[in-house]
Amino acid sequence: MRDAQALAAAGRVEEAVALLRAGAGRGEVDALLMLAAWHVLGCGVARDMAAARDLYGRAAEAGSAAGAQLYLACLVTGSGGPVDWLAAMDLLRARAAEDADAAHQLALLGPMALGEGGAPAMLPPAEALSDTPWVRIVRGAASPAECDYVAALAAPRLAPSMVIDPRTRQSMRHPVRNSDAANFPVLAENAVIRALNLRIAALTGTDVAQGEPLQILRYANGQEYRPHGDYLPGEANQRILTAILYLTDGYAGGETRFTATGLAVSGGKGDLLIFRNTDADGTPDRLSAHAGQPVTAGVKMIATRWIRAAPLPAAM
Repeated sequence: MRDAQALAAAGRVEEAVALLRAGAGRGEVDALLMLAAWHVLGCGVARDMAAARDLYGRAAEAGSAAGAQLYLACLVTGSGGPVDWLAAMDLLRARAAEDADAAHQLALLGPMALGEGGAPAMLPPAEALSDTPWVRIVRGAASPAECDYVAALAAPRLAPSMVIDPRTRQSMRHPVRNSDAANFPVLAENAVIRALNLRIAALTGTDVAQGEPLQILRYANGQEYRPHGDYLPGEANQRILTAILYLTDGYAGGETRFTATGLAVSGGKGDLLIFRNTDADGTPDRLSAHAGQPVTAGVKMIATRWIRAAPLPAAM
């Protein structure tokens, strides 16, 4: 679809859209995917997730692996239409013979006790570590196989971590945090990531829509996250909870240490650490300030979900 891109770059957007629509009408995969992406971004056409979902579905029917991945994300997250977990499972099964990742997802989802829409039917208990600040841990919240899968899925997406500038609200590099990170926004979620997000939501007593995109963090030898709070100064929709899923073990150092009380947590692989960042009235709890201590050997990987007071708009 280089012709459409060239037309758009030359300011001839209507012609570019017409070209894509004509190609999509003929079932051309590249046209279907590009037009869907333009609907997601609102580029040249109205931002319309329902239209994007339909186009991704048509690309999947035409045999596109990328279309299938994006259509699956729409089905499991409810982007552009209702959640349809059964259709998502049918799509995975249809692709499993030729798509190793689809087969892997099915193998991981099979042992999960899932209810309607991919939500967990059963939950492990939480253990209290502290009431001031409020800190809990859920042992074995995820299986080792699930942890390995998420870590491997994130590996090619990892890039230097960013922090949010409190003045501009923009992401920026900062020496306080020298790990590597990868995000899984809504259209990057697959069935396994969604099932984990739903499990985290259930374990924290929140709606899955309150969670920011799952972020994977990797700390190698000497890397750390210096003392900080996860609450966002001046933010109306505050981060009320943090959930940290430990994806690896066998490393040294790297404890999650609450600086005001000295509580230090070294979660095992599959454990979920949960703590509150605010008081009941939404005021930032300064006692929740914490640090990711320097890793002294091995590699620490965690999956973090910051949970807001109210649902967030879907991040694509």
